[in-house]
Amino acid sequence: TFHYIVPARNFAKGEDFTISRGYGNLKPGVPPLYSLILTPFYLINSDPRMFYFANVLLSLISLYLFYLVLKRLTKNKWLIGLGLFLFVTNFYLYWYPQWAMAENLLLPLIIGSFYLILVRGSLRNIFLAAFVAIAFYATKYVAAPLALFYIIIFSIKLFFEKERYRKIGQYFFFLFLLGVPLMAYLYYRLGISHIKSFIELVAQFFPVLAGTSKGGVYLAGDSSWTSPSYLLTNFPRYFKATLGFPERSLWDFSPIMPSYLAIIGYLGIVLSLLKKQTRLFAAALLTLLFGQILFVSTFYALDMRYVYNVIPTLIVGVILFFIFLRGVKRQKLIFWFLFGGLFVFYSLTNGLRIKNQIVLNLKYAEVPWYYISVLRLNDYFQMRQSPKPMVISPMIPYLIDFYSNGNYNLLPLAKAQEFRSEREKVWGPGDYSDLYALYKKYLNGGYELYVSTYGLGIESYLHEAFNNLYKDFDLTEVQNECFTQCRIYKMKLKNAKNN
Repeated sequence: TFHYIVPARNFAKGEDFTISRGYGNLKPGVPPLYSLILTPFYLINSDPRMFYFANVLLSLISLYLFYLVLKRLTKNKWLIGLGLFLFVTNFYLYWYPQWAMAENLLLPLIIGSFYLILVRGSLRNIFLAAFVAIAFYATKYVAAPLALFYIIIFSIKLFFEKERYRKIGQYFFFLFLLGVPLMAYLYYRLGISHIKSFIELVAQFFPVLAGTSKGGVYLAGDSSWTSPSYLLTNFPRYFKATLGFPERSLWDFSPIMPSYLAIIGYLGIVLSLLKKQTRLFAAALLTLLFGQILFVSTFYALDMRYVYNVIPTLIVGVILFFIFLRGVKRQKLIFWFLFGGLFVFYSLTNGLRIKNQIVLNLKYAEVPWYYISVLRLNDYFQMRQSPKPMVISPMIPYLIDFYSNGNYNLLPLAKAQEFRSEREKVWGPGDYSDLYALYKKYLNGGYELYVSTYGLGIESYLHEAFNNLYKDFDLTEVQNECFTQCRIYKMKLKNAKNN
């Protein structure tokens, strides 16, 4: 979240496109495109929550693009309506807009790529396809397989369209148009060392390239984040999750969709391979989906957001199933029976979830405790002092900066807190190898030090760090808010022998 929001807000202020709070610049660890999409919204208002309006707009764009895809596949209004209904009622598609994450941009790109496969390869569409391929990678590094396979798919599409010999020029033009900026972007964003690491990962699948009889595959217990050895464990889990079984996406374990819907989606894509009109499109859907699943299965961590394209893919597959069924002679009765049955069963089994979400949106207000905790800090430090008091906090400093009144500076509570590799650029100048020595240095230098407790959460190392402060310092409670969770303690040195 902070890698996306902070550079966008800084850029909107006319500063560098970096993560910075005045002590130095950190290079974002994520691609820039989603942040660039957010930037115009921060030009309107610098409130960090403006990302939500960007996400809502991206959701509406996704919905419209999905309508265009369905319209290209069928003229049947009932099928188009069913597809849109399944789209807007999918849990993850209406859940993600509340998070400042790049999946919100990835969704319209995925659906836009579907549409460009379905339409003629005009010069305009070639430019758009080139943009989409680059945008995949410029949105999320993990979407690299989508970019790669989309280049291949779209090139094949151009080559096999009618009047293909005249289209050969467009085919090579597409590769040139895409290849030059993509390679330049890869070099600029990642550098030679990262590209080399990616090549080494791919080489592990091939013993000859890897130069080892083991094919470079990491042994069990290896600490690497990426290895083909994880395929045997992760691929079955990913595939099972695409069939509607629960698997983790961020911190949620909701299925991507009901199992019966996912199975119908797969069946629709496979059956569409039998029809000339939909064969290329169905093959493209399977290639993009399983190319992505194979790639992310080599990661140590399993997360369904890495295969976000599975949701629109299988919803399209459901519509393809009914399109195929509708094309079978003398099966009109079966078509309407299955269509009506699916709609009614889905509505009944998901009606309570959909109703609860609507009621939550209209009636319920979740208490934003992190935001309120910063406001309570502001309440205590209403007057500007010199030097500014130092607040030791377990929270990420960028979050506090979003809502701080600027009357206090921040210090970390524990060495293991986020952004620990660049502490001086995050927390400010100082020797963070010994936090207690740093605290004492500030106290001896005439600074007032305070400890804020909100953000301890369930992290044992943070609770341990807070409890250990009592050993070397006197802590006096000066504020107790948020039902005892927003506590502030004033810190002083103990007797002189501990100074």
